[in-house]
Amino acid sequence: MATTKEIGDKGEKIASEYLKKEGYALLEKNWRFSRAEIDLIAKEGEILVFVEVKALSYAFYKRP
Repeated sequence: MATTKEIGDKGEKIASEYLKKEGYALLEKNWRFSRAEIDLIAKEGEILVFVEVKALSYAFYKRP
């Protein structure tokens, strides 16, 4: 079974690939400031997008 970190990393990879496919420029991954972290920072035109990724290891919930 995959670890929590492996599941989170896979979720972040899927999210970043989706954003790229939709035309966003990926600026940062796992950006940290003190104890805070932002999973992904992307840009579309003049708009910055801050993304918090939540990934589950089971299919109990429907797809987002």
